[in-house]
Amino acid sequence: MLTIKKNTPLTKEIMSLYKSAFPLRERVSFLALKLQKSFNSFHFNAYYDNDTFVGFIFYRESKKAVFLNYFATASEFRNKGYGKQILLWAIKNIQTERPVLHVAGWNEKAIALYKSVGFEITETIEIK
Repeated sequence: MLTIKKNTPLTKEIMSLYKSAFPLRERVSFLALKLQKSFNSFHFNAYYDNDTFVGFIFYRESKKAVFLNYFATASEFRNKGYGKQILLWAIKNIQTERPVLHVAGWNEKAIALYKSVGFEITETIEIK
């Protein structure tokens, strides 16, 4: 069963997944994550199957929307439904009518996952 640890500390396993899941150009420093986490509008949840770390979601609330800044599932748990469970929990429990996320256009698996839980592509941008 998937369990959630809300506003969890940034553990070594979480930071390791963060580094492996996001290219350097998409990451902020660990210090910046820790600083952001200290504000009430930022939330960091870790997900576990029994006691085994599965993944995390880092999001920021604003008056108009909730921004899903970082979401990752450990490689050994991908394509097994865990990511979908995490996103469905987030959509159900984060109080907003408008969850927002950004995804790299080359990341077709992530795009398919996001669409499977109801996200739509509303805008595309090209980063050079």
